Amino acid sequence: MTTPPSTVDAHTGPYIPKTTRDLLAPVRVEQRHPGLQLDKFSAGGSQKDHQGQAVQDVCKTTGDHETLEWAIQRRAPLLTDATTVTARTEGPFTLHLSRASALENAGICLHPLYGFAYLPGSGLKGMARAWAETNGASQKEIHAVFGRVPEGKADSKGAAGAVVFHDAWPTEWPTLIPDIVNNHHRDYYEDKAGKVPPGDWMGPVLVQFLAVAPGTPFLFAVGPRSEGTDPALVTKAVEWLTHALALRGAGAKTNAGYGTFVPVDAPRPTPDPNLSFTVTLELTSPAFLAGATQDGKDCDLRPATLRGLLRWWWRTLHAGHMTVSELKQREALIWGDTTRGGAVRVTVRPEGPKTSPSPFDKDLIRNRERLSSPGKGHIQGLFYASYGMDETVTDRATRAKTRRQRFWLPAGTRWSVTLISRDTGKDGNPGTALDEAKAALWLLSRYGGAGSKARKGFGSFADIEDETANRLVEAAKVRKPSVKEPPTPALEQMIAGEWIVRGSPWQAIDAAWHEVEQFASARKHSRDKVALGLPRQIHGPLEKGPLKHQNPATWQRPEHLRGPKGDRHAAPYHLHVGRRLDGTPVLRFTAFPAPNLPDSDTSRAMLEAVRDALDAEFGGDVSSGPAGRPRHGGGGGGPRYPRKGEVDGDPVLVLRDNGDTYCVEFPWGDVEDVAKDDVMLI
Repeated sequence: MTTPPSTVDAHTGPYIPKTTRDLLAPVRVEQRHPGLQLDKFSAGGSQKDHQGQAVQDVCKTTGDHETLEWAIQRRAPLLTDATTVTARTEGPFTLHLSRASALENAGICLHPLYGFAYLPGSGLKGMARAWAETNGASQKEIHAVFGRVPEGKADSKGAAGAVVFHDAWPTEWPTLIPDIVNNHHRDYYEDKAGKVPPGDWMGPVLVQFLAVAPGTPFLFAVGPRSEGTDPALVTKAVEWLTHALALRGAGAKTNAGYGTFVPVDAPRPTPDPNLSFTVTLELTSPAFLAGATQDGKDCDLRPATLRGLLRWWWRTLHAGHMTVSELKQREALIWGDTTRGGAVRVTVRPEGPKTSPSPFDKDLIRNRERLSSPGKGHIQGLFYASYGMDETVTDRATRAKTRRQRFWLPAGTRWSVTLISRDTGKDGNPGTALDEAKAALWLLSRYGGAGSKARKGFGSFADIEDETANRLVEAAKVRKPSVKEPPTPALEQMIAGEWIVRGSPWQAIDAAWHEVEQFASARKHSRDKVALGLPRQIHGPLEKGPLKHQNPATWQRPEHLRGPKGDRHAAPYHLHVGRRLDGTPVLRFTAFPAPNLPDSDTSRAMLEAVRDALDAEFGGDVSSGPAGRPRHGGGGGGPRYPRKGEVDGDPVLVLRDNGDTYCVEFPWGDVEDVAKDDVMLI
């Protein structure tokens, strides 16, 4: 089946002659050469408008498997004297992101003739040498294996190394996948003066790029340069290379866990126990995890995601004692920046039985968990917390409706996380860097979470044990701040609460957010609600006028709240459905007063009030019986509500029939009783 020639925007490309475009158009994307699709046929343009589709088009190319097999056989005689090692990618792998192409920072190293991803031998030689130089190899060994350059003296001569590092080819056609990185603090990282803090009011900048899928096997070959080469040098070179591949990674983004290669038929190299830390992270509440596609296939804990979370919690250790400039310099040393690699590498591996993700169906969960009715005029706590994870979107032009469901992994899913520290020169100590990274991981597992809605109790982890990290965190909590008003969260200012809970994680989340929703609903006309995070709206809810049940004399137009930094700011608090080391399930509330919501005093007062409201509900525990039913109790079973509807063209969730009115939830979170004539049920 062919497709007709497409209309091409002259401003976006592809930038090839029209006659070539017309010849190309009948060829399906799947049948195109991956390298040509990337370098010649991609439309180019901005990251926001075009790059995502361009990356996905490259990933659709299937490659020529028979040609790969033929090329491998043709190459085999060249590797007769080489020592070969087959290793698989443990996670995603990418390299040459910034090479010249039609896309911005999204390239990948593809064979110019055959189109498959491969690793050039020059890069493998460089990473093997870097490993040798930092892991005790003698200069004599290094010069013998890699060679040496002239030293600049008149009588100085260089010498070629005795070992040849061949390009690493895949043994199966490698699948390309779209991957993403979300830069949440671009202004902070790009600020050369060190004045812009890493604020939670900054909008994320999403960049899509190409990667090789996990589990792809590659053949690495290292051979003698001549017949007289000492076999021991080849053996040593293979050892250095395999350790570098497994413990440092190949290609780009290695400190974020990319590029790990594990030998197929040999023991896995292990890191220095004095400079590494391995621990199991276990989910204690369901997690909405995703990568670039959000189709369930990438519903997993990505090392890049974990690394970003660790950076955030690491900052809370130091924000009260460092200027923004000092914080930025220290962060670059530990975690890296655009000019240097950091001291700490993060890797993530699934642990235990494979867990399949499920599409989120909030009505199914509500009925299965027998969640209590929230009461008239209030929204189900679970629905309030998971807004946007299961929604029906109406196309305003066609009125077509599409259901969008995010995928989630259940509590009990586990990963093995390893932190590996390395020497970064005179500015840092690898042991100190590792301790700080461990402290960040300790904080994340105790107070935070991963994935969408992580601040609302989803994606929480069980506590981990590490005495060094615990000491660092406790010391940070009691230090006297040297920064008068830290612009970002600092442990010294933390507001916290912890309560024992019963029942399932779903029930705990529902009960907690029932209290938060009631707290927010009681302040539906208060501008102080800005202290709970943005975006947020008060009054209304409709622009065109009052609903039939509202008094026109007192009705006010919707007001979209803003803070000093604009209309976006992440919630300054975290709900965590976790588990103590002794196995006790707990609900934790952790908050950091924000000087921009709208000021520190207002923020602290509001957050303490939220904490007190939760304490009033959970001061004993969240359940009153063996079923774990919340104390605010009621209902259960399978009512015909909630159901979907529309009010003035806006999609709403109809929570219940109140007789003359429906109780509905609007997309922005408000809950109102609306006259039935104003509601169209779907």
